[in-house]
Amino acid sequence: MKHYSVIGDSISTFEGTMPEGYALYYDKQTQEANGMRGVENMWWYSVGRMLGAELLVNGSWSGGTVVGEYPGACSEERVAALGKDGRSPDYILIYIGINDCGSCVKLYQDSPGEPDSACFASAYRLMLSRLKKSYPDAKIFCGTVMRTRNLGVDRSWDLIGVLGRGDLEAFNDEIRAAAAEYGCTLVDLFMTGWKYDALDGVHPTAAGHECISSSWVECMNRDGILRQNNGRRYKSWSGLNNQLHDFLCDSFKDRITYFLTRYHEVHNAYGRAAIRLDGKELVCFSWEQMYRQERDVCEIWAAGRWCSFDDPVLKKKWDADGVHCEGDFLRAASEFVNMPIADALVNDDFIIRIFAIMDRRVGARTLETIRAKGEYLTYPDWVKQFYLLRLENELRS
Repeated sequence: MKHYSVIGDSISTFEGTMPEGYALYYDKQTQEANGMRGVENMWWYSVGRMLGAELLVNGSWSGGTVVGEYPGACSEERVAALGKDGRSPDYILIYIGINDCGSCVKLYQDSPGEPDSACFASAYRLMLSRLKKSYPDAKIFCGTVMRTRNLGVDRSWDLIGVLGRGDLEAFNDEIRAAAAEYGCTLVDLFMTGWKYDALDGVHPTAAGHECISSSWVECMNRDGILRQNNGRRYKSWSGLNNQLHDFLCDSFKDRITYFLTRYHEVHNAYGRAAIRLDGKELVCFSWEQMYRQERDVCEIWAAGRWCSFDDPVLKKKWDADGVHCEGDFLRAASEFVNMPIADALVNDDFIIRIFAIMDRRVGARTLETIRAKGEYLTYPDWVKQFYLLRLENELRS
């Protein structure tokens, strides 16, 4: 399992996820006021899940800036705190700068020389330099700063834009330039054009965090980052669907179809997937199931235990109940088309096993072995039905 750490300000803080002594904004009272059910509402939680990684350290500091000595984000202490128990992060998510801009800190130092940590352009580069030195194998993502909408006064009210307390685009330009200079991955959230909701014009509500996470996912999908990190090689659903269809055994090639749709008007482009036989739906994978998964994870977090979406107890529960979303279907399909059939037949993912049992590369001898062992009879009904279809169709005696 890969791990990620976060560098941010109050927007990214969350009780119970930060090093001891770090300034906090989202305590229990503030979470409730902003309509947050738990940690799954945080923008970085959704991004980490899309990367297939667990949180290592949330190194965010309420009121924090990039500039300055500790607790400035460019300080050696803040950088060093992103590792934990001898482990370094595989990914580092950076979303910080709104306080630098809002405080109107100097963008540039007056004269060349040693980096001046009191100036944003130099401090951001110093932060990246120290991150690269401390975590040479980590993939670093630099997010530009988004605009906001204040729900407490007027939905069109924009803190920085109205008060004019800093040129946000100029600060974002320095983030873009620094990311390019240090070989980091730019996530240009500002250019999505979205504004997130905030009760006070700064700190996101639950919907505001969803908007931020959706912006991250939109940028990373557009630039192919998520496909790269998940080993995906497809460029479109139609292409992947064609690959899946080509693998179908002859007896079901014209009967089994795979379906996927995305609801693009929803921030995260949630959707629905299904496997059909002769037009009848045998199993579906809906975005609604994602919320069931998140609720289960949240309940474990609330009980004081660390948990991820790879938790073996939850996996057993979700497999038994068929609680899988369209993202699970898409990830399984992407992995299946790039793996040997022998590996797919014994894969821990039941969706991959469904693809495998209907595969033309599985011959009569292998089917006889599967029937003789009878393990498939212990599988959940939504999985077992595909084994019965294939075995009864091709091994009638």
